[in-house]
Amino acid sequence: MIFHSARQVIQTCRAVFKWELTIDGTKIEHFSDIKISYEMGGIGTSGVLAATMTFVGYCTIDFEYEAEVKLTCLSDSAINSNIPVFYIKQRDRDGNFVRFTCGDNMIRADVLLEFTDDDFTDDKISAESALSRAVTACGFSGYAFSGGADMIYKITDLPRENVENKTARDILEMFSTAMCGYWFCESKKIYFIPFGSYYSAMYSSTIRYSEIKYGGEKKYTKLIMYNGDKIYTAGDGGARDTLMISTPLASQKLCDVICARISDFTYKAWSCEKGFIKQYIYPGEISFTPELMLICTRVDMYMSSVGVFFSASSAPVSESDYAYQSQVQRQLNRKLELERRNGNTAYGKNGIKVFQNKNKNDTESKKAIVVTAFKSEV
Repeated sequence: MIFHSARQVIQTCRAVFKWELTIDGTKIEHFSDIKISYEMGGIGTSGVLAATMTFVGYCTIDFEYEAEVKLTCLSDSAINSNIPVFYIKQRDRDGNFVRFTCGDNMIRADVLLEFTDDDFTDDKISAESALSRAVTACGFSGYAFSGGADMIYKITDLPRENVENKTARDILEMFSTAMCGYWFCESKKIYFIPFGSYYSAMYSSTIRYSEIKYGGEKKYTKLIMYNGDKIYTAGDGGARDTLMISTPLASQKLCDVICARISDFTYKAWSCEKGFIKQYIYPGEISFTPELMLICTRVDMYMSSVGVFFSASSAPVSESDYAYQSQVQRQLNRKLELERRNGNTAYGKNGIKVFQNKNKNDTESKKAIVVTAFKSEV
């Protein structure tokens, strides 16, 4: 393992990095504390990985929500092609000093999608059409697959109820769960990254880093994909090796393709609290040395006059956290969900739960007899 003192780091970073920051084209003369972060919610089996930038600026102008923010490195143009365009989503003002919190294009993902009858054939819409609508609503010019491009063609046409009254984020997350991966925003395009893959690889001879600490590992050799009572399986393994995916897009074809792809991959949890590099870091594969390559799912970058300081890691995993549920538990979960939808009383582990169906004109919820997979309770 390689360790570097603060003096060694400074001696290797003598080049001066100059940064320029504009909001809606207006140059911000005084700013500091620039931080760009990427953080995935889990280990990469679903979700959207977006970038957030925070900084403090001396600013007398009240810029509007979603005003465009651009950070430019004047001393190294190669870095600029990687820095996304950001948009203001929060301002915390203290006099003329303002702390800005900005997001990339995914800031627009919570817009409700609109469909017309012409978008459907026999009350169904193709997976490609639904996905394209969500991508366009976020302001992206298109989408692409970083591996696993055949998965979208394994998904059959979607029923109307799966896309109507949904946001762009809902649609993107539905597809990411079904295809077992995550979406990554880069410039004006969004990429699907399958679990076990990565968007880009990064190596630099100038990288300096502190101790790398390792956590648990996870390898899936069996996949159970289900939609209500429809259950599909592929691969072999016990509870410890089983990945569960609940999605309305479940099918045997999709289950087989995903299982074949993930069964050879071992997820490793790790963390590096301090590092320095002279380039922009994407979540992906980081080569600390030619022999040490790790997949990163979280990174915090701190832009400075000598380069980029960072901390990086992959999400922790509990080796005793079994994703598999027994058949009895799955039956109970499905029954509880049906009773919730119907507005009936449901019997759970903590006793009777009462749900109210808002589609009915009942003025209050009433207890009803619940027939679970095992017995009846009043």
